[in-house]
Amino acid sequence: MLSRDTLAGIGVDDRMVRREVSAGRWRLHGRQTVAVHTGPLGPGAWRRRAVWEVGAGIAALDGVSALQAAGLTGFEDDVVHVSVRHTAAVRAVDGLRVHKLARRVEGELAAALHRCAAAPGGRGDARADEAAPDSGHRP
Repeated sequence: MLSRDTLAGIGVDDRMVRREVSAGRWRLHGRQTVAVHTGPLGPGAWRRRAVWEVGAGIAALDGVSALQAAGLTGFEDDVVHVSVRHTAAVRAVDGLRVHKLARRVEGELAAALHRCAAAPGGRGDARADEAAPDSGHRP
């Protein structure tokens, strides 16, 4: 699964994405998220989608979603939680709950991404996230 920004960075434009989706080889999961397969998304993929759909530069995993990305087990939630600064204008996205914060600490987003990437099953292992079985709910 890739963001449209990542695809554009490797030379895949919107026309190419539309062609692959129309052919049934890829699937869209929002405005910014493209699965380069048609199978189910794993929990880590749903979390990445949440950040991309709200805005990769402004959103961070929050609450139980951040804890799950860091390795928490035994606790499920039907939505993915992300946080943004209270001044951010964001649109509603199915399966997400956006929490608005009064402030962010400098470097907070970078530190959160580093912690999640280092965690077992975190963003550092995208293939494991993609291959995870879909339990029928969004983490």
